[in-house]
Amino acid sequence: RFFFISDRPDPSHGRREKNFDMWIMDRTAEGWSAPRNLGAPINTEQEEFFPSLAQDGTLYFTRRPKGGDDDIFWARPDGKGGFLTPQKLPPQVNSGEARFNASISPDGRILVFCAMGARNMLGTVDYFACFRKQDDEWTQAVNLGPILNGPAWEAASASFSPDTRYL
Repeated sequence: RFFFISDRPDPSHGRREKNFDMWIMDRTAEGWSAPRNLGAPINTEQEEFFPSLAQDGTLYFTRRPKGGDDDIFWARPDGKGGFLTPQKLPPQVNSGEARFNASISPDGRILVFCAMGARNMLGTVDYFACFRKQDDEWTQAVNLGPILNGPAWEAASASFSPDTRYL
């Protein structure tokens, strides 16, 4: 599966105006399928972007409400190729001005994301991490420090290597 975002109009979902949504293509024997909008419940009238998948198929993404701050959501697979209703991650992840562009480790235990307006900031936008515990609770966000963050807008997007050894 290949996930991407686009702000193209999507008449098949009743949208003719530009709005960032998540799209998907499936790998087939002939190559990639035609792109299709993920639709509800993932895509809404708000903007959704920066998809990241754990090995178990759980989708993490950013949702931007019109006139509001970005937040990080997750949606578990529904077992039929789609997703259950997305849930906003708790305040340990979503606090401050904005949280966005989250990347989940393949095992679903480490979430690295960009943050604005958080405590312990080194710059305008910094990388932070939260760790998921056995009970699906998340630890408090930890600034990833001066190796990755500096006095400006260093954070934009990150991803994990398949073995989770590298960010």
